Amino acid sequence: MAGPKRASRKKKPPVVRLELGWGGIFSLVVVCFCIFLWMFLLGIWTGQTVLVPAEDKVSLSMPRLPDFSPAPAAGGNEEPAPIMTEAAKKATGNEVETFFSLQVAAYSQPAEAGVAAREWRKKGYDAFLREADNPGEQVRLFVGRFAKLADASELAARLERQEKIKPRIALLPTEK
Repeated sequence: MAGPKRASRKKKPPVVRLELGWGGIFSLVVVCFCIFLWMFLLGIWTGQTVLVPAEDKVSLSMPRLPDFSPAPAAGGNEEPAPIMTEAAKKATGNEVETFFSLQVAAYSQPAEAGVAAREWRKKGYDAFLREADNPGEQVRLFVGRFAKLADASELAARLERQEKIKPRIALLPTEK
């Protein structure tokens, strides 16, 4: 008689139960916060090391540019030589050379833009004009030519303090 009773009983699946008090819940929240904070900081550090190469590696950029470039001799809109050297161009394999610059203004009339560019040059900045991507749109006024984003950011911060403007950092091709 003992045999049929065992056969009729079904096995119950094991029950896993987790009980936490208020202290346990608080500790779990603190641990999760610390893990997410660590992952966030690690992500920022990784992003910064990817964007800004280490100094001991071969640098493809030119040496640091001076803060204030002299104004061009002939008041026109001459374009200076490209920033990247031929060796840097071969090393990167890029067909299009680029540099960072600060857009400080946009004008609908080219004559107004020319006057503003001359004023920026009188202040000692390397100012130049570029047409907008779409024909018939604005003429944009840029200041400075930088191989590194960090250098452009420094000038942007200085312009915000000294000139009370909010420049926009742009990546431009050297040939246009």
